[in-house]
Amino acid sequence: MEDRSVLMERYEIGRQLGHGTFGKVYYARNLSSGHSVAIKMIDKEIIMKVSLVEQIKREISIMRLVRHPNVLQLFEVMATKSKIYFALEYAKGGKLFQKMARPKLNEESARKKIAKAEYRCPRHFSAELKELLYGILDPDPSTRMSILRIKISAWYKKPIAISALNSETRKKSCISEAPFSGSTTCISSERNQEPPNLHNLNAFDIISLSTGFDLSGLFGERYGRREARFSSRKPAAAVLVKLKELAKSLNLKVTKTDNGVLKLATTKE
Repeated sequence: MEDRSVLMERYEIGRQLGHGTFGKVYYARNLSSGHSVAIKMIDKEIIMKVSLVEQIKREISIMRLVRHPNVLQLFEVMATKSKIYFALEYAKGGKLFQKMARPKLNEESARKKIAKAEYRCPRHFSAELKELLYGILDPDPSTRMSILRIKISAWYKKPIAISALNSETRKKSCISEAPFSGSTTCISSERNQEPPNLHNLNAFDIISLSTGFDLSGLFGERYGRREARFSSRKPAAAVLVKLKELAKSLNLKVTKTDNGVLKLATTKE
């Protein structure tokens, strides 16, 4: 036990599960909970050389937002000066490539099955979903389901049940920024927030404005001006009022530009 490899005093690293062009994946155990996880290790130098920094940032942002039984959950992101570590849900079914490398149908047999619409749906598929798939995969173009019919189908119109994230899930979605700031930032997905009046930002820009979604620290140290980020459950108007109150106490004034940016300036005596 003394020779075990421990990452960030949080995970005990075990055997290697696989490797790719930019990193390796290891089996690991969470020291506090005992749960099995997969640690994806990425070399910073390599991804910077091939200009994949923005792609990695997007991958982290998207994986943190997705909660689906068929998508591996991202628990945590950690980093050192040379490596980035993803703590992911452990899929114990083996390598996906081995599943896909099973003997396939030859082209002639595959065409016959497609022409006859010969396929089976998993047992857990609902009747509405099966009916929708039958319509979409209908080999006859004249009776095949159109986009309009898809939109009015029972399955398509069924609302998606999204359960609120509980405290345990919020705890798991923490991003450790200890190698850079000595702190751990925890983010929870809050809904029904009033969107800010920002015209020139895309979805990823807006996501990155939240404290824990600021991923730039993973790829290098900042120099120059100091910066602080925060997110709030309050509407933009309430946040603006609070900022004005704080600014007044510091003899500052808040001005708002046309593109929604707030600026602090000293008041003229």
